[in-house]
Amino acid sequence: MRMFDSLAVFLCLYLGTVSCETTMNPANPILDLETELTRRGGFTQILGLLRTTDLLYKLTKADSLTFFAPTDAALARVPADQFAALNSNTTELEKILGFHAVLEVKQAFHTKVAKRLLSSTGLTIIVKFYSVLQGYYADGVHITETNIRVSNGYVHVLDGIMTPPEGDLVDIMKANGGLTTFISLLSSTGLDRFLKSRNGTSVFAPRDSAFAKLDSKVAEYLISHPDELEREFLS
Repeated sequence: MRMFDSLAVFLCLYLGTVSCETTMNPANPILDLETELTRRGGFTQILGLLRTTDLLYKLTKADSLTFFAPTDAALARVPADQFAALNSNTTELEKILGFHAVLEVKQAFHTKVAKRLLSSTGLTIIVKFYSVLQGYYADGVHITETNIRVSNGYVHVLDGIMTPPEGDLVDIMKANGGLTTFISLLSSTGLDRFLKSRNGTSVFAPRDSAFAKLDSKVAEYLISHPDELEREFLS
């Protein structure tokens, strides 16, 4: 009987010690953004850029965070002169880096339905699964790894750098060139004003060369019937 009592006391003491050690020294502590990316390696460039703008401190202290982090290999593909110019332009750099941060916690993307996330700069990031490429992309940039846990959220790894859109959708189409006919038709229906007020919208825009192949009577009909034209655009 005494032997069992002694064994019971020993087990209690042992388990209590193990419990105490586990509490005081967790095997896998959750690290902050800077510490975790430094520990993993391969993120020296993005951490350096974040420090340049003081965004690293702000993101680390944010209540909730989802950060899309380009790897060193991805940033190495940026031409040296462009990278140097970006590094010296703090305002532009803040815009680009802020576009990679979402002040909410968003884990891995398991659905194939496109998701719209609001970046810290107020612009929309579209995360979409492309079946042809068999992968998830954030604003067209491949997400190569997901769900790196940090103290205030998650990091998803990018094989490139996302570029925030300049201007609204109509401005972007005008700057692109070769879409004069399409933009003119949008204006005739008032849809240009509708698109200017939309964020995170995708538009399939036929180029001028495509309209040139249309029968002239079809083009004339669409121009003279704006209601019909609007239905075609919104269908």
